[in-house]
Amino acid sequence: MSFHYPGAFEDENERPQDAAPDLNVGFLLMQDFTLMPVAGFVESLRFAADRSFRSQQLYCRWNWISEDKQPVKSSCYMEIKPQNGLENPQQYDYIAVAGGLLDASTSPSAAIIDFLREGYDKGVPLIGLCSGSFVLAEAGLLDRRKCAVHFTVSEYFKQRYPGARAVVDSGHIRDGNIITCPGGTAIDLAAELISTHCGRSRAKKGLDYLLVSQLTKDVSDDVPNDQFFEVARYENRLLERAILLMQENLSTPYSIKNLSEQLNTTERQLTRLFSSFLHTAPAGYWRKLRLEHGRTLLLNTTKRVTEIAYETGFSDTSHFSQWYRKSYGETPAEFRKRRTSIDV
Repeated sequence: MSFHYPGAFEDENERPQDAAPDLNVGFLLMQDFTLMPVAGFVESLRFAADRSFRSQQLYCRWNWISEDKQPVKSSCYMEIKPQNGLENPQQYDYIAVAGGLLDASTSPSAAIIDFLREGYDKGVPLIGLCSGSFVLAEAGLLDRRKCAVHFTVSEYFKQRYPGARAVVDSGHIRDGNIITCPGGTAIDLAAELISTHCGRSRAKKGLDYLLVSQLTKDVSDDVPNDQFFEVARYENRLLERAILLMQENLSTPYSIKNLSEQLNTTERQLTRLFSSFLHTAPAGYWRKLRLEHGRTLLLNTTKRVTEIAYETGFSDTSHFSQWYRKSYGETPAEFRKRRTSIDV
């Protein structure tokens, strides 16, 4: 005999088991990590991961990571045995570093530092949970960045990492490709990421069942929250200006030549810059931004596909659909039907 919660229904008959999740988070656990932010984050993912309540990792996936896959003890003495070691950071959409007691967070191994630096260099967003910000700082990834730290360790953090810009009055801060969250439950941060990648209905499902009464602004706002609108820092002002102009002109179908002229540079120089830092052509990167924005609109608005196509700078619906299928393996209509038909 099986029991289903109200509103639950089967998922496995509607989604291929080998389909890629919309959001894949790797939790790198430091010894003596704080349990609450990790639990709040992963429980939010669990509720968003399927349409029922059976913890199937369909739309969201999470993995535990440690050095050599050895068990890691939390600060309350509960142990987790990770499935993954320090390999292939690009398999994750985000890597969340779960810190806790400072002894371990201020002395990460060379292997952990190399893993985080490799992930950062390859464009994987990094999250520091609790004292995970100390680990990121030890890896040299918080220099000249704003980061959220807990008020109880803020003075020590500032003394130890004078190059970082510590903030004590924020639940979480994103600066470029790094997010820091000093404590609490991390549910609001998880809701933002779920809303961006999986749609507001999935984020709201977790908030409702975790009895979080007040939706975060990014989940409840009428304007879709596009995580790619944060400009990563590439230590190159021209590249950052180019990306910002692209983001501000998603619906404007003008050429790379026009973009180069606005930046007072040449197409050749711009192409060389994108190839060097991002390993892609400017046109390809701009198209990726348009498609990601279209994906957000499909998830979080009721606009017709035709409207979205024009709003994202494509010449017509057919052109938008062709590139969408090429990038995501399904048409915009198929994506919307499969992702937004959910009972919560």
